[in-house]
Order: sequence, then C-alpha cells, then structure tokens
Amino acid sequence: MNMVKAICECQKLSEDDFIVAVQEGRFSFIEEWSIWIWIGVVLFTLFTGGFWVLVVLIYHYKEIANPNYYCSQCEREIEPKQFRI
Repeated sequence: MNMVKAICECQKLSEDDFIVAVQEGRFSFIEEWSIWIWIGVVLFTLFTGGFWVLVVLIYHYKEIANPNYYCSQCEREIEPKQFRI
C-alpha cells in the first residue's frame, strides 16, 4: 500500500488541508468477490483447464498494472494531478 499527500473535493481542493491518497492493492478486486463468484471461478477454472484464470487476469489487467489512488476520508478516486509531493 502506497500513500501520497493530495488534495480532494471533500476538503474543497484546499492547498492548506491535504488528505492522504491511498493506493489500493493490485489484486484488491478479489476482496470484493462474494462466495458465488469464488465458486464460479473455481468451477470455470476446472472446466476450462485453467483458461478462465487467464480471462479474469486479462479483464482486470488495468487494475493490476496500475492501481488507483483513493481519498482516505471520502473514498473518491484521486487523479495524479491532485498529488502534492
């Protein structure tokens, strides 16, 4: 997990009151899966000989390669132009 100082709309983009932008993990989308998605992924993986895992990784490639930053207070996505280093 990476943290950076940034500005956010919840603080009215104030340059005097920074927030902490937290980078989500590369595989954080897995934490959001319910038990039914897990069962489906396991079954499809068994039926397709592992091909389904490749489909899931390709579908989530953008999240894995370049995870987003989120405001630690309001959970909004923080753009790189809002970073203050």
